[in-house]
Amino acid sequence: MEVAAMLDLDHENIVRLCGWAFEDKTLYIIGELVPGGTLYSYVQMAKRNDLRSLGLEKIALGIAQGLRYLQARKLIHRDLAARNIFLDDDKTPKIGDFRLCRREGSRYPYGEKPVKWSAPEVLMSRENCSLKSDIWSYGIVLWEVYSLGHVPFFDIPNANLSEALEKAFREGRCPLKFPDYSPKAVHRVGRLCLQKDPASRPSSDDIIKNLMTPETPTPSPPPLQAKSPTRPSLPPRTYLRHQTPPLRDPLSPPPLPPRPPPGYRKHLNAQSIKTVF
Repeated sequence: MEVAAMLDLDHENIVRLCGWAFEDKTLYIIGELVPGGTLYSYVQMAKRNDLRSLGLEKIALGIAQGLRYLQARKLIHRDLAARNIFLDDDKTPKIGDFRLCRREGSRYPYGEKPVKWSAPEVLMSRENCSLKSDIWSYGIVLWEVYSLGHVPFFDIPNANLSEALEKAFREGRCPLKFPDYSPKAVHRVGRLCLQKDPASRPSSDDIIKNLMTPETPTPSPPPLQAKSPTRPSLPPRTYLRHQTPPLRDPLSPPPLPPRPPPGYRKHLNAQSIKTVF
C-alpha cells in the first residue's frame, strides 16, 4: 500500500501513522504509541472469571468500526488478527500492521500469507482477496477474543486446512465453535462471517448492528418474601352497647383477670386452698 494513503488514515480504531523513513533500502513506518500492547497478549493473560471486566464487547465493536472505516475506502487489510490489533489505555482497539494492506482490485504480490486467518477462497488463490475476505478474518478474530487467545485451527496443519473447512461446510456447521459463555450476538456474527460464500457474509455495517443489538435478559426469579410472624389468635371479647372497645396492640398479651377483693383469702378454708393451689 502506498505510504501517502496510509498517512491519510484517521480513525479512533486505526493506529495513526505519523511518518516514514528509508534506511538501507528498507522502508520504516512510524506509528503512534499504543501503550496497551496487542489484543492477543491481553486476552491470553485474562482469566475466564474476569470476562465482565475485560470489556470484550467494546473491543469486538471497536474492531468492526475500524474495519468499516477501511472498507469504506476500499482497503483490504489482508492480515487481520489479534496480534495486529493494539489496545489503548482505556482498552480502545486499534487495527495496525498495514504491510499486506492493498486497495481492492490491485495486484497482490506473492509472499507471506496468514493461512489460519485466510478465507477459503484466498487459500485457493491470493488473487481472490476482497473486502469479504477481511470479513472472514474478522470472524476469526472474534473467535480469538472469546477463546481468550487460542490459536484458530491449531490442530490442523496448514496444508490440510482447506479440506477441513470443506468438511465443515458439507456438514453444515461453523468451522470454529465459539465458547458457550460468548454472548448470543457473538455466536450469530461469528457464524455469519465464517460462511463459505463471500457474498453471504455480512457487511461491516451488519456486524456493527448485530453487536449493538441488546441481548434479551433472562428473567430472574422473583425475590423471596420474608414470612411475616404468625399473629396469635385472640379470643373474641364482647362489650356492652355503651362501651367502646379499648385500642390495644393485637400482638400484646391479653389483659390479666381482675384482682380478688381484699380479704378474699381469709374466707378460704383449708380444703379450698388445696383445690385452688
